[in-house]
Amino acid sequence: MKLLLAYDGSEYSDVAIDDLRRAGLPQAGEAIVMEVTEPAAELMDSPYAAVTTCVGWLGCSEQAVEELTEREAEESQIEVNRAAQRLRQILPDWWIRTETRAGHPTTAILNKADEWRPDLIVVGSHGRTGLDRMLMGRVSMGVLHHALTSVRICRGALPPNNQPEAQPGKPIRLLVGVDASAHAAAAVRSLAARHWPRDTQVRVIGVADTELPLAGAAAAWGGIMEVEVYDKIRDEISRAVAEAARELDRAGLGVSHDLLCGPAARLLLAESQRWQADCIYVGARGIGALRRIFAGSVSSNVASHAQCSVEVIRAD
Repeated sequence: MKLLLAYDGSEYSDVAIDDLRRAGLPQAGEAIVMEVTEPAAELMDSPYAAVTTCVGWLGCSEQAVEELTEREAEESQIEVNRAAQRLRQILPDWWIRTETRAGHPTTAILNKADEWRPDLIVVGSHGRTGLDRMLMGRVSMGVLHHALTSVRICRGALPPNNQPEAQPGKPIRLLVGVDASAHAAAAVRSLAARHWPRDTQVRVIGVADTELPLAGAAAAWGGIMEVEVYDKIRDEISRAVAEAARELDRAGLGVSHDLLCGPAARLLLAESQRWQADCIYVGARGIGALRRIFAGSVSSNVASHAQCSVEVIRAD
């Protein structure tokens, strides 16, 4: 397995590393810990420039800008080395290396992913605030929307003294949304292929979305009634849920499942809170455009508003 971890030196990035303890990663793999700094000159040309006048940045000489950029690069290398060491404590048998780049964080992460083709990109849900760095929240959503591979957005409460929070005896709880699409099936396969503790629990949720515009699908299927279209979709999702539950059970996981009716993103978020899930797994897209509204909005809403970590899985 190949993992690209985007790091920005914030406590939330450290939480993202610690969250990987509960991600079912294999014993061996390859990881790159990557930090991106925006060059000082670019920051001064950005919308932040109007604010930076109050600290005198706009009056800096070219030499001062170069010195600031060099200092940022040095600090970035120190931070990324520290992050790699933290990751090695969690994944001691992995080959882990570091990389720093200058540029726009989202663009740099996506470019690296295109070059290296990781199986999973890992980002924190928030990052540093202030004038010298973009918020990781914007970066994580930009990566999610444009990456060609699966993305994990890690969330968790900041523990005291920035140390991993001990959770003795608490089994890992995973929620997977299923909708009969290839991407949802990929999310199930991804779960089943991971290396989970024996007491890991999985809850498979199929959602028949009552807010979908079904008129186009009804016309495409020979003018049948919209209610019949909804029944067809519900039956397909019900079968997909049952098959997902069987596959995860064969993988040795404790499985429960349900079929819910209503707004998909809202129901998945509510169920994840009620069940206290550690992570939500969803496909990047849903079933065909005529039969189901483009489901990227569902995965995006879940990733934006979940209180736990979220993995958005893309099928090959």
